[in-house]
Amino acid sequence: MQRRKFIAGVGSLAAGAAAVTGTGAFTSVSANRSIAVEVADDANAFLGLEAADSANADAFVTNTGGTIAVDVSNTDAGGQGINRNAATAIDDLFVVTNQGTSDVFTIIRDDTSTTANGAFYAQVAGKRLLFQSPRSSGTFLDSTLQTVLKIPVGESVTVGLEQDEPNTGRSYEGRFAVVAADNLDDVGSQTSIDADGQFGRGRGQDLRRLDGTRISP
Repeated sequence: MQRRKFIAGVGSLAAGAAAVTGTGAFTSVSANRSIAVEVADDANAFLGLEAADSANADAFVTNTGGTIAVDVSNTDAGGQGINRNAATAIDDLFVVTNQGTSDVFTIIRDDTSTTANGAFYAQVAGKRLLFQSPRSSGTFLDSTLQTVLKIPVGESVTVGLEQDEPNTGRSYEGRFAVVAADNLDDVGSQTSIDADGQFGRGRGQDLRRLDGTRISP
C-alpha cells in the first residue's frame, strides 16, 4: 500500500516495467530520469497551515519566511501573558487544510515537551477536541484522549490552544508538529517521537470525522 505522510515535502518517481522474455537480455541497466519537487510556503503546501481569520490569530500567530508560529506572550493592549493559577483557552489560532490528493488522518504532536500543560485542540462541531499529547488537565476540552482527525481533500480544521498554568510564573518555548498521513497506521498510534526518530505509543486515540462523529478503526 502506498503511504504518503505530510511531515515534509516528498516527491515520488514512478518507473514503468516491461516484461523481458527469451535469452540474452542484460546484466545491469542505468537510466537517468528527471524529478521535480516544488517547495511551498505553509499556506500553499499540500498540508496547508495558515493563521485563522480572527483577532486571536492577529495577536498570537506570526508568519516568518512562509512558516507559521504561535507566540502567546503579549498583546497590543498591554497584556504580557496568561494568568497564573488559571486555565486559558484561545480559539481560532490557525487552520489546517488538506490540499493534497487523498483524505488524511491528522494529529498535532509536541516535539519538545516544553509547552508543559499546554494542548492544541481541534474546533470541531462546536467542541474542543484534544489534538496534542501531552495534554493539559482539559478544563475547556471535550475529549480525554488525543484526537486523530480525518480531513477530506479540500477540507479544513481550525486549531486553538489551552494552557493550564500553575503558580510558577514560568515561560514556555518549544516546537510542535502537525502530522498528517493517508494511512491510519502511520499516525493513529503515534503520539511522541524520541531523539532517534522512533515513535512511541500513547494511551489511546479518539478517531473523529470533521462533523465530530467517531470512526471505528
